[in-house]
Amino acid sequence: MVCPICGKHIRIICSKDSHMESLSLYELNALVRRSLEQCLPDECWVQAELSDVRTNSTGHCYLEFVQKDPRSNSLIAKARGTIWANVFRLLKPYFEEATGQAFVSGIKVLVQVTVNFHELYGYSLTVQDIDPTYTLGDMARRRREILKQLEEEGVLTLNKELDMPCLPQRIAVISSPTAAGYGDFCHQLKNNSKGFFFYTELFPALMQGDRVEESVLSALDRVNARLSEFDVVVIIRGGGATSDLSGFDTYLLAAACAQFPLPILTGIGHERDDTVLDSVAHTRVKTPTAAAEFLIESMDSAADKLEMLASRLHEGVRNLLQQEQRKLSGYKNRIPSAAYHRISDAKMALLTVRKDVVQAVTSSLFRHRHRLELLQQRLADASPEKLLARLATLLNISVDEINEKISHHSGFDPVTLKIDVPPEIVTIIEEQQDLYPGVFIDTKPVRNYIYKYEGAHALGYVSEISDSELEDKKKAGDDSYKLGDIIGKFGLEKYYDKYLRGIPGGEQVEVDVTGRPVQRLGMKNPVSGASLTLTIDHNLQEATEKAMDEVMSGINAQAAAAVVLNPQCTN
Repeated sequence: MVCPICGKHIRIICSKDSHMESLSLYELNALVRRSLEQCLPDECWVQAELSDVRTNSTGHCYLEFVQKDPRSNSLIAKARGTIWANVFRLLKPYFEEATGQAFVSGIKVLVQVTVNFHELYGYSLTVQDIDPTYTLGDMARRRREILKQLEEEGVLTLNKELDMPCLPQRIAVISSPTAAGYGDFCHQLKNNSKGFFFYTELFPALMQGDRVEESVLSALDRVNARLSEFDVVVIIRGGGATSDLSGFDTYLLAAACAQFPLPILTGIGHERDDTVLDSVAHTRVKTPTAAAEFLIESMDSAADKLEMLASRLHEGVRNLLQQEQRKLSGYKNRIPSAAYHRISDAKMALLTVRKDVVQAVTSSLFRHRHRLELLQQRLADASPEKLLARLATLLNISVDEINEKISHHSGFDPVTLKIDVPPEIVTIIEEQQDLYPGVFIDTKPVRNYIYKYEGAHALGYVSEISDSELEDKKKAGDDSYKLGDIIGKFGLEKYYDKYLRGIPGGEQVEVDVTGRPVQRLGMKNPVSGASLTLTIDHNLQEATEKAMDEVMSGINAQAAAAVVLNPQCTN
C-alpha cells in the first residue's frame, strides 16, 4: 500500500485467511510508530495556533498545537508538542526579538516539527525550528479585533468606569457549581482573618465547551433581573488549558459585560491566561482565590477608613469638649459682674417702661372714653324711631306709610320706600350714611317713550306693582313678581309684560350691622326680555291724532275713534 503523503509503501501483515492477525496494544502502537517513521518525512513545516504554553524547571517547553474552525471557532485539530530545553533557549529569544511578540498561548505560528509516536505516550510533535516572519495567531488577532470594535462603539471601558462599592458584601457568583475555583473562592471569603461577612449567591453556568457564551449570558440576565440585591458580580473558573478559554473571547459576552450596570470581577484563569472578558471587566485578578482576596481587601480598606474617621471624630469631639470647657470656665468668671450690670440695666429699663406704660394707658383710656361717648351718641341717633323720623322728613312721607310698607314686605329683598328720588336727596343719603344705616340708593330702569303720548292708548304704560296685583299674580301661580317690580299696567305693555320684562338679576352680598356691603358672595346676571315690533306707522298715527284733536275740540268731545283706509286698496 502506498502512503498518500510520502509515497512510500506500507506493509500490512495479514493471516492466511485474509484476516488481520491478533496484536497486543504495544505491538499495534509499535506498528503505528514504524509506519509513521516510514511514511512521513523526517521534518515538516506546520501552521498551528499555540495553546497552553508551559515551561518547567528544567527549561523544557510543553504546549499544545490547535486548529479552529474559522466560522464556529470550535476546535477541529489538536496535538501535543514539546520544545526541548536546548532548542527552546535559542528559539524563544530569537522569535520574540524578531516579532516583538511574546511566545505565549494564542499566537499562530509556523514551526518545523518531527512527528513522534511513542508506544506509551502516544502522538506528539517535537519543534525543531520556527519561522518568525509568520503572522500573529488567529486567537490574538481575533481578541484585538473584538476589543477594537468595542472601543469604536464606546463601550470598552464602561464597566471599568463604575465605582466599586466601599462595602462589596453582596456578591453574585457566576461559575460552575463543581469547579474547584468556586469552592476556593467561597472558603476564602468565609474564613477571612478579619471576620467580614459576605453574602454569596451562585448563578450556575458552564465554564468550558461550546456553550460557555450562551450559559454565562443567561447567568448575567438572571443577575440583571435582581440588580438591587447585589453589589458586585464575580465570574470565576479556575485553571485549565488556554484552548478551553475560547468561550470567553466572544464579542457578545464581552459587550454584555462591558455594559453591565454592576462592577464585574474576573478570575477565569491563571496568571498566564488572558481573555477579552478580562480586558473589559472592572477588575481582573489571576485566580478565584485572588478575587476573594480583592473583596476582602476592599472591605479591609473600608474598615480602615471607618477606623480613621472614628479616630478623627473622637479626637475632634475631645478637642471640641476641651474648647467648650475653657469657654465655660471663662463664662463662669465673667457671670457675676455681667449679671450685676444686667440687673442694673434691667431695673432702669423697668422704671422707664413703667413710666411709658402709665402714660400710654392714660392716653389710651382717654381715647377710648371719647370713642365710647361718640358711639353712645351714634347709637342714640341710630335708633329705629329717629331713623324713621329722619327718613320721613327727608323723603316727605309719613312714618306710618314707611311702617306700612315694611309690614307688607316679605322675603330678603330690600323694601322700596320711594322711587324717582331727586338727586339732592340721593347726595344727602350717600354723604350722611352714618345717619341712615341700612338705607341705600338703588337704580332701576325707566321706560322712555320717545313720542310722548302718541299711540298711548295702544302702547299703555308701566308702573310699580300694587299689592292687589301682586296678590293676583301669586293666586295665578306666578311667583316671579315682588313688591317694587315694574310691570305693564295697560295696553300692549300689560298684555306682553311677561315677554318684555325678562328675568331680573341680582347680587348676594354680606353686610355689616349697619347694612353696609362687606363682600360679594354671588351674582346672577339679568336676562333681557324679548323685543316687540309694531306695524303702527308713526307719520300716519301723528297725522290721525292731530286731526282727531282738532275735531274733538271743535265739537267738545271727550273721546273719539278713527279708522284709516287706503282708497287705492281694493281689498
